[in-house]
Amino acid sequence: MKLDDGLEEHMKPISSANGICLSIEEVLKLRLTLDQLKNDIQSDEILFWGKIMGAEKDYYISEALYYKGNKFPKRKFYFCTSSNFSFSELPEIQKHHLKEFKNYNTYFIGNPDIILKKFSDNKNTNIEEQIGDVFKPNLKLKNLTESDRLSYIVRAISHDCSIVPLGSFKMLPINEIRRNDLFEGLSSEDLDKPDKYFHFRPVECENKIDMINMGNAVFDYSFLDCISDDEIKGSWSIHVDSSKSVSNIRSLIWNGYFAYHKANSNLFGGVYIGYGIKTEDIAFMQQ
Repeated sequence: MKLDDGLEEHMKPISSANGICLSIEEVLKLRLTLDQLKNDIQSDEILFWGKIMGAEKDYYISEALYYKGNKFPKRKFYFCTSSNFSFSELPEIQKHHLKEFKNYNTYFIGNPDIILKKFSDNKNTNIEEQIGDVFKPNLKLKNLTESDRLSYIVRAISHDCSIVPLGSFKMLPINEIRRNDLFEGLSSEDLDKPDKYFHFRPVECENKIDMINMGNAVFDYSFLDCISDDEIKGSWSIHVDSSKSVSNIRSLIWNGYFAYHKANSNLFGGVYIGYGIKTEDIAFMQQ
């Protein structure tokens, strides 16, 4: 959710349609800490990503985007808790943690340092790293903490849910993505059409990859993966308000992700406010 127009302005259409909101105190604290983060790091954009609620404390997430020099904008995620509004970068995903995350589909606690699984005390987890012809023995694997799980969940939600309307981003001839300054919004007639919304993530569909590699994406705003092509059909709910001017999009896989777009304008955004728990059986629910 872009901050240039004000966090409150972007939250209004989401709050009115879904009853999801941040308190005045949260907004004021986030505004200050996000401004501080913007001054501390050198990024092209700072976005408010959302809030993951915990049993004891809540997590607030921000996202930094780096457009220049990257085929797709590089993303970095930062978090703070409801007891300490000071952002720290989320850790990178460790390979040896990947198989563990599926064992945790419960509520977060709100303590980023709590250890979910120990690795360093296990004698069988020592590994050797080869650097050229030299072996560096006895490297110990990092313990799995709640901040590691938080990082994994945030990235998973971003991959599955971050969506933008058709034409809001463009591909430059140098194969870099930028916001489209000429974007004037979807028409009222197109607001409820799934094929007008796209995943804001590195392209995965082969035909879109070919489009970019051949240089045709410069002339076609549909170069990103469309949500209508998602593997799980019916995983999005799109509603248009009574004035036919604002669309509200909700993910049925990650309950808590909401997006909106105002017709004939450049206003759009998305936010996640939930427990960070994925709906694994959505395909069965639709049968």
